[in-house]
Order: sequence, then C-alpha cells, then structure tokens
Amino acid sequence: MIVRIEIMHKDKIYVQAGYTSYTRLHPIHKRSKSSSASYHTVTNKIERTDGTAIVTLYSGCTKTNIKDIIRFIKVNRIKNVYFFIEDVFRLYSKKHQFAYLETYVLDYDQKSVRSLELDMISTIISKTKCNYKIYHCEQNADIVGENYNLEINYFDWFFLDCIDIKNSGKQRKYIESKIPIKHKISCFNLRRDWHRTIIMSLIKDFDGTFSLNDSYTTKELITNPAIPLKNFGRPISKRIVKGNKSLLESPILWDAAPDKNGKITAPTHKNQLDNTGAIAASFVNVVTETRFASSMPNVSEKTLKPILVKRPFIMVGPVGTLAHLRELGFKTFSKWWDEGYDSITDHSKRLEMIYKIIESINDMPLDDLNTLLEDMNSVLEHNFNNMLKLGEQMGKNLD
Repeated sequence: MIVRIEIMHKDKIYVQAGYTSYTRLHPIHKRSKSSSASYHTVTNKIERTDGTAIVTLYSGCTKTNIKDIIRFIKVNRIKNVYFFIEDVFRLYSKKHQFAYLETYVLDYDQKSVRSLELDMISTIISKTKCNYKIYHCEQNADIVGENYNLEINYFDWFFLDCIDIKNSGKQRKYIESKIPIKHKISCFNLRRDWHRTIIMSLIKDFDGTFSLNDSYTTKELITNPAIPLKNFGRPISKRIVKGNKSLLESPILWDAAPDKNGKITAPTHKNQLDNTGAIAASFVNVVTETRFASSMPNVSEKTLKPILVKRPFIMVGPVGTLAHLRELGFKTFSKWWDEGYDSITDHSKRLEMIYKIIESINDMPLDDLNTLLEDMNSVLEHNFNNMLKLGEQMGKNLD
C-alpha cells in the first residue's frame, strides 16, 4: 500500500511517501507557483503561523510512521492542526469482516465501525494535545467520527480538481468540441465492487462503452451481504448471475491493446483514467461511485467527468447522493426520468430501479436521445458552470 501524507508548515511541504509503513518525513519544496492549484486553494484559506500545520492524508494512506509525525508537531511546537482526508474512509470492524471500502455494516452495527484514517488522527491528537479541525469528503461522516468523539467537517477535495480544468489542453478539447454521441451509455469501473459487478452484469450487452477489469465468483455474488440478490426481483437476480458468469469468462477491458502474442490483458491505470472522451461520445454516463451501500454520500472525479463534458448521468451511489448534489447547486434529471431511487434505503431495490432507468434509455433510438440532449442543454451548461464555481469557492469557510 502506498503511503502518502503531506504536512504544510510555514512555507514548506513535508512528505511521507513510499511503499512501507516506516517512511520518514522530509521536505519536498518551498511553496511556489509550481505547486498545485488545489493545494493552494486549501492552504491560502488558513493562516500559516509558526504554531499551525496542515496535514493532508491522501487516498490509500492506511499505514504510516505516526511517531515521526508526532515528533514533528512537538519539535516545531505546533498547537493547531488542520487535518484533510482527501478520499473516503478506509473502514474496518473487529466484530465483522468486510473490505476497507465497504460501508454496509453501518446499516446494522454503526458503533463497531472504525476508520484507519481516524485511528491515525486520534492518536496524533491525543499524543500532542493540539487543537484540531478535521475535514473529509463524505457527507454525514460524523456517523464514524462519533465512535472517536471527533467532529468531522465536510470538505470535498475532489472539487479542487476543477480549478485546473480551464488550463488543461486535453480536457479543454472535450469541452470545446461538439463530440457526437455514438453510443447510448457509458460506465467505467477501475476496480470491482458489489454495485459495479451487479450493474455491469445487467447492462454489459447494452449499446455502450464499458469497463470492469474483474468480477466476483458466482458464489461470492449470490452470498454477498452488501446488496443481497434475494432482494431483487427473480428475473433480475437470474440476469445478474448469468451476466456475471459471462463477465468472469470475458472481462470488459477499456483501452487495452493485445500483446505480441495477441493476448489482451488489463490496461494501465493511466489509460483507464483517460476515459473522458468516451463519456462525451455517449448519451448518458452511469456513475458507479466509490460507495453504494452507504449513508455517507460523496462526489468524486467519477461524477465530475460527465459534468465536465456536459452529459447527463445516472448515480449508482449512496442514498441521498442526488439530494447532496442539489444542495451543492447542481441540477439533476428528474424532468426526464424518475430519480426517486435516490431515497430508496434498500440497496438492492435502489439498484434495481436504477437498472430499469438504464434499460429504458437503451431502448430509445439514438436520434431521440440526441433530441433529449438538446432539451437538457440548459441543465448541462448550468452544472458545468456550477462545478467550476465550486472549485473556485471551495475552502472559503475554512478558518
């Protein structure tokens, strides 16, 4: 697991990064114009005195040399620490077995769930006695914070990426050029998860551009506790199992080239992330967010990509994610399809309703979808401008 923590103190950024849990803090550079715009947006809102530090925990940061960080805070006599958790919590429970990125246990045993990031932060706070503020990208994160008696403030780091959009040549070509839609649906999945495997099992043969590198075994899928197949209607559950067996035999790989022997293997991580053009060439993007069986909505780059290229999206995410987007100033697509799924707390029923919307879109002629896209234009333009505005305003409430 890659370790990456950054500490900004006065005019220097210190990094702990590597593939072990024992990497040491070291300065990487003085603060300069070459630093990322997103980092400046955060740090410019906080007064950086001798007694203040900003600690950012990046995705995948599940182990680190906490003693080194504590020593750094003590030696520099830092009294105020701002913690930013850039990605979703990595969760675990001593009572229950589940993957770090799963949250379904919160539905029935919230008090048992812990976070690897909050483990680190609470240890740092207790050992240094510092004043602190914690910012995290998941709404309702106090659900987990309460187990540590820690207050969590909402701050979605992913919106900071919007700051650089206007300056990105590659992204600008997707924004400024009118890319005709060639397919009805797009849905990209870098790694497997229950909601991703299920939705791809259902829509893999639709008119679209898709990816899912690997799937679960049929037994794993049938017995999964997060989105139980028994809660789907019988025809749908049978289709899920049949589709998954097909995915196991032939994974859907995006932007993968055959090797010299003609064998196609999983593409590089970089290639898989470069799918914005393919999203623009489809009518609707099915966004399979990081979480699904969860009550903590968050918005990542997965949601921002269709907004960037002015395409509608269907949200395969936690309960209340569309409501959360509307609170942030976005408009969604209830004029054109039923978004009641956003409030369905039964995860299987919510996913089944989402599938039926995708199915109805797949049944429409491409000419009709082009007409629909024109009708949506004012909403799509609004969302694009709102995304940029949020990127510019993010951090105004920090103190």
